[in-house]
Amino acid sequence: MISEQLQTAALRLRLATLACLVIATPVVAWLAGDWAATAEREALRGAAAAALVLYQSNLVSALEKHQTVPFVLSEETEIKALLRQPDDAALIDRVNRRLEHVTVTSRASAIYLMDAGGNTLAAGNWNTPTSFIGQNFSYRPYFSDAMAGGVGHYYALGSTSRVPGYYISYPVRSVREVIGVVVVKVGIEELEAAWSHGEERVLVTDSDGIVIISNAPEWRFHTLKPLDSEARARIEASQRYIGAPLDALPIVPARAGDHDELAMFQAKSVEANPRIASVERYLIQGAPVPGSDWYLTVLRRTGTIRLRAASAAVTGGFAATILIFLLFHFWQRRLMWFERLETQRRMRVELEDEVALRTADLTAANRRLKQEIAERRRAEEELRAAQTELVQAAKLAALGEIAAGIAHEINQPLAAIRSFADNAVILLERGRDDATRANLGEIAQLTDRMARITRQLKTFARKASGTLEPVVVADAVEEALALLATRLRAGRVDIVRVWPSGHRLWVIGEVVRLQQVLVNLFRNAVDAMAGRPRRILSIELEEQADRVVMRIRDTGPGIAESELPHLFEPFYTTKGLDEGLGLGLSISRGIVRDFGGTLEAANHPGGGALFTLILRRAEPRA
Repeated sequence: MISEQLQTAALRLRLATLACLVIATPVVAWLAGDWAATAEREALRGAAAAALVLYQSNLVSALEKHQTVPFVLSEETEIKALLRQPDDAALIDRVNRRLEHVTVTSRASAIYLMDAGGNTLAAGNWNTPTSFIGQNFSYRPYFSDAMAGGVGHYYALGSTSRVPGYYISYPVRSVREVIGVVVVKVGIEELEAAWSHGEERVLVTDSDGIVIISNAPEWRFHTLKPLDSEARARIEASQRYIGAPLDALPIVPARAGDHDELAMFQAKSVEANPRIASVERYLIQGAPVPGSDWYLTVLRRTGTIRLRAASAAVTGGFAATILIFLLFHFWQRRLMWFERLETQRRMRVELEDEVALRTADLTAANRRLKQEIAERRRAEEELRAAQTELVQAAKLAALGEIAAGIAHEINQPLAAIRSFADNAVILLERGRDDATRANLGEIAQLTDRMARITRQLKTFARKASGTLEPVVVADAVEEALALLATRLRAGRVDIVRVWPSGHRLWVIGEVVRLQQVLVNLFRNAVDAMAGRPRRILSIELEEQADRVVMRIRDTGPGIAESELPHLFEPFYTTKGLDEGLGLGLSISRGIVRDFGGTLEAANHPGGGALFTLILRRAEPRA
């Protein structure tokens, strides 16, 4: 009876194994593939989001790098003189060469000057076949924006050079009247070349959905969707994209009804043979470009999703098949074990029957058989206990890894606090209460040090309000030194403060811009003292009748006499091209001049450079 049951169980086991192979294996493979596809999609979304931030930062940096150039040029005397005397040949030549020098120095595509009628009087490309001199660009929106007194920003194909660029225009004023416009054209070739090395397709579109910047040249000056006749007529009238096709790219949603910003898209590649349906699937991520009406889009190919899904499906199916065969083998062995137990039971019954008829030796044999069964059961219990211990050990190992990660994150602040705490214990034992309180104070300062630094950086990064108000000059100095604390320590620079005690000196200014001036002067001093045996930055404050004088001296090599007359000129720098445009001191002097003060440079008789900052005194706030 029991033997028949075992045979029936063996048949059911074979049928269950076959059913699992036919049903469970495909299901597991599908689940594994779907899980892998979801994980890969999320990973691609994260990578696309990170890439979007990077590309957006690169684009904004490339556009803003030249923002100050037209402003600085609009204030130059010769620029304004040429607008008043447009027929002065000698003046035209000097301005042309000046614009050519600034074009090369700032790495702009072109810089040119237009009069109030839009006629180009001087240009950095004056000696090239595509010179802008004599051209009239009054139809360009950036010209009308600047003539209205604002700052113009515009992207278009050059009407003369046919080279695309980003135009920044600034008005040239005589008293309160706008008499001309300075324009800087910024090329985007280097930016697109840098983007071409990325794995993503990157494109920037204007408000009409026209691709103006992309690392895929064949997509440039195409649209994401067809333009209507009104938009096309408006664009052609502005001559913004002369000769550009403005055809729509063959992009369609990959899944109907999916309007998610991170949805998967497919695009028929424009470089493919039109007779062949070439399909690319992308995961998109986009964001507006700050300060413009542009939109930046990052498209990441999703081919890895299908590869990961296929690989996971094959792996999952293979693993499910192996697991099913292992389970089949386990249950088959279990049935064989039950079959052996049944055989043993029959033998035991036979032995018990023979015991009554024969000898006590058979009873002993039966006892040994029972003992063997008990040993088997104990072995199974020990096996289960060992398995439980292994599971626990694995959990402890995972817990150890997590604890190690947490310890790594808090190790440095804990080390500093532990050092101060140990010192406090020793000082307590020695009865040095004042020193103990000082150590405890250091521990408290560790907790709010990062808050102070964050507050300082946040204040320094805040946009200036443009409103002049009373400012404590000593506080501004300390904030600037705090922002440069790491650099000062790395350069081993000693700070010497010499200023009146007893009351704080107030000046007329604006906190953020005053800090900007001080940070620039302090950084220049640290750079000048690099490699010097004595590195001392001296800051002296002196109160005069209606002025506050600040003298900043370093122990560097000083300023060459030939450089002193040109030190505050725009674009004049003694550093390399990659270390700045030479506008720091020029802008600093302009800020101080807005405060009603002066900024001068000289060499100290005892050696080193000396910068003298004179600001108007202010009454303390109530």
